[in-house]
Amino acid sequence: MNKKQFVAALSAHYGGNRAAAEHALDAVTHVLAATLAAGDRVSLREFGSFDRRVVKARWVRNPRTGERIQAQATAVARFRPAALLKGIVSGKRDVPPGPPAVPPAPKVKPAPKVKETPKPRPKKVVPSKDPIKVAAAQKAAEKKAAAQKVAAQKVAAKKAAEKKAAIAKAAAEKAAEKEAAAKTAGKKASTQKVADPKGNSKPAKKGSSGKASAKSKAVKEPAKAAPADIVLPATETVGVDAGTTVPEAKKSKKRAQI
Repeated sequence: MNKKQFVAALSAHYGGNRAAAEHALDAVTHVLAATLAAGDRVSLREFGSFDRRVVKARWVRNPRTGERIQAQATAVARFRPAALLKGIVSGKRDVPPGPPAVPPAPKVKPAPKVKETPKPRPKKVVPSKDPIKVAAAQKAAEKKAAAQKVAAQKVAAKKAAEKKAAIAKAAAEKAAEKEAAAKTAGKKASTQKVADPKGNSKPAKKGSSGKASAKSKAVKEPAKAAPADIVLPATETVGVDAGTTVPEAKKSKKRAQI
């Protein structure tokens, strides 16, 4: 019987729990080995005893070669069966009944989780619907919506008026600029004309804008007419009475030549 078979037979005394049987066997062998290694003796009543025996050094023979070899001193474990075990093995005695089987350990069930009782939520207090209050609230809401609509219309109208005024102002400024440009062009054209002695005006030649402007500044003024009260002296007038004015003297001179 090997260890596996021995554990299977031993598990019958542990309620079929092989793990518990194997653990018990390992614990027994461990205690025996540790006790014998320390030089102590283990005696089990009606079964036998385990002790440690020291073997002295001696000469031995190699069975293969037949050579004599000196063996060193060593210690060995020894088991001495009890009288009851000897009688059972020889058949003189029956095997006594075994100990009662150990009931399997009850499986410990995990403690059930205690469900937390949810806290009661506070009930919402729903106000009673009074028809008068409901109508008043509805009217107030409609009035507020109408006021907001009127305010939005006013803002839109104001923005449209401002936009229209800005367009009109821009058009007026543009017209004023055009009129000013036309006036400046007319002034330039009048300054570029040069007046001749007879009163005829000649346009300035191309490429001589600078000269034309200079000439326009230096236009000769027309000869001033002699004042009407100038009286020619008597020595310079021939056939003209004294006290006659210059224009009358010229006319009389022309008549005399004719």
